[in-house]
Amino acid sequence: MNYNIDFPTVAIGDIHGRLDLLEMMIDRLVDEFAKSSVKPRLIFLGDYIDRGMKSKEVIDFLSNFDNHPNRSSFGETIFLKGNHERAILYFLEDYSFGLSWCKYGGDTCLASYGVPIISRTNNETYWHQVQEELTKNLPQKHYVFYNNLENYFVAGDFLFVHAGVRPSVSLDKQNEQDLTGIRDEFLNHRKPSSYMVVHGHTIVTDPVVTRTRIGIDTGAFATGKLSAIYIKSDKYKIIQVNQNNLKIDLNDSNV
Repeated sequence: MNYNIDFPTVAIGDIHGRLDLLEMMIDRLVDEFAKSSVKPRLIFLGDYIDRGMKSKEVIDFLSNFDNHPNRSSFGETIFLKGNHERAILYFLEDYSFGLSWCKYGGDTCLASYGVPIISRTNNETYWHQVQEELTKNLPQKHYVFYNNLENYFVAGDFLFVHAGVRPSVSLDKQNEQDLTGIRDEFLNHRKPSSYMVVHGHTIVTDPVVTRTRIGIDTGAFATGKLSAIYIKSDKYKIIQVNQNNLKIDLNDSNV
């Protein structure tokens, strides 16, 4: 089955507080299209925060992207929601979630907002105080950014989503928890569907392309390697940057 996209599009994988890699990737993409008339759509696949040390700074960058000096190099910009953005929003509503959130990277996000975690206690009073401090320190623009994130984006035959979709469930009936957090049921499903799914969430050594999905989360927070995919018509190109400032391109391939 051939998949075609409606407009040239770049999707960027999970950033997780790695402002350095995000800045490098945008610079890399600007260079990529400098000699082209194409201004690709830009899709961020979610998980901008947690684990890496610059969560707040990443959200500053993304929420102010319209003011970026190279903004004109890109067309439409889409920001998708990851499970880590769901987590911060959930914690802002329910402080009892704080300890669970910190077990998978919320502590670094809180620290970036000026709320260092000094205890992994179950004490509710402590987590209520942490929630109040985060609420006080969180810029209103960030709160709006988190709340306005999309769960998925459809472009031609491609579906962009953070984690994946539940097989055999129509897109309009998918729930947010699956779209931002599903793993095995989606990853192990081999039957082609109406869409080629482009996603992050599940870390791979190098981007994975199958008959049903394209996974581009290369674990930037731990590996120092951030991956993106450029899709034009029915062809794609993987673009990567890493913390050693190396630029890696894979050859054009058909979807």
